[in-house]
Amino acid sequence: MSYSVLALAMSYSMLATAQPNRPARCADLLSNRSVWGGKAVGIDMSAYTEGAFQWLGCRATPEGTKIPGSCAPETFFCEEDANITERFGFVWNGATAIAFGSTDRSDTVPNVEQVSACHGVGSIENCKEIDPTYVMDADGDVPCCFDVGQKCAAPASNQVGTALCGSLGYLEAQFIVQQVTFNNPDPTPYCPVVTLNDDPNGPPVVSDFQKSSGFGRVLVCTGVNSPLPPPPPSPPLVSVCWQVQSLTNLRDFDTPGQKVWCNSGLNSPQRQADAALCESYYATTNINVSAGTARLGLCEHDDSDMSCRILQEVTCPLLPPPPPLPPPPTPLQPPPLLPPPPPPLQPPPVCEQIQSLTNLRDFDQPGE
Repeated sequence: MSYSVLALAMSYSMLATAQPNRPARCADLLSNRSVWGGKAVGIDMSAYTEGAFQWLGCRATPEGTKIPGSCAPETFFCEEDANITERFGFVWNGATAIAFGSTDRSDTVPNVEQVSACHGVGSIENCKEIDPTYVMDADGDVPCCFDVGQKCAAPASNQVGTALCGSLGYLEAQFIVQQVTFNNPDPTPYCPVVTLNDDPNGPPVVSDFQKSSGFGRVLVCTGVNSPLPPPPPSPPLVSVCWQVQSLTNLRDFDTPGQKVWCNSGLNSPQRQADAALCESYYATTNINVSAGTARLGLCEHDDSDMSCRILQEVTCPLLPPPPPLPPPPTPLQPPPLLPPPPPPLQPPPVCEQIQSLTNLRDFDQPGE
């Protein structure tokens, strides 16, 4: 199966400054680090997906006891190339390939023990009990996920598989999916699964956190042919560009002739002293208008010398400019001045003379 349009658009949105080796091999991926406080074996994909998808594997109790309904850590495997044929009858044609998953089965319906997954929290260290409402029970198990960083079931769609295999440097993917059997009284016995996000402005993988009817038991990645050199590695899943939108750009505080940086300028002593404050900022270092991209330097805190510096830069699409402010209202104008009144009429000279004479009307009698 080739890359889906959505997976391609998602993968090529950002190029990271440093990439792990691709195509990834079992030695690059296998991990026995604890997840959700229990002993576990699985693959750690954090470095390959820019923190969007952390882990896929099998977990036991803190003491290593198998948890009913979950695959046992000792059943998790990772195989390469011709060795895959020993498990699945995989027809190997010389292409570089990798397969990982679990062979755990049980005698009870639905007969296959769930492979679990963790996503959305940046690194495997954050796949833990971080929510006070998300705690381990007395049997050493944790609930199904209702938020990122919690126990979901392994993805079940080939679209997600293609995106994950692409992040590992492979061209094709196939999930061997376990679906609930028709005679199972619970139609959705498994934890929620991860799917691709249709929103280009959000994280690349999400979950609806609703119980599922199936999960991915084994993922097979192929498509890097040998002995020919491999194609350019596929850029990883995006998780940084959408996160940057919640940070503050130090360019907003520049003054004429003086730029503000993570470790210098306005309020830099506070950023040097407070790691959380430091890492809430970034600085635009370059804008490529023709390409529609911006180079962004992420502020990171270094406890060794109490500094706040740019240790990583990412290329992200330019955000649209804010709408222009409305024009200010037109100030009120004073009313126009009225013309001056005309000068008073001046009586003619004869009128002034009459004022010294006697008016005969003053002597009129009634009727005469």
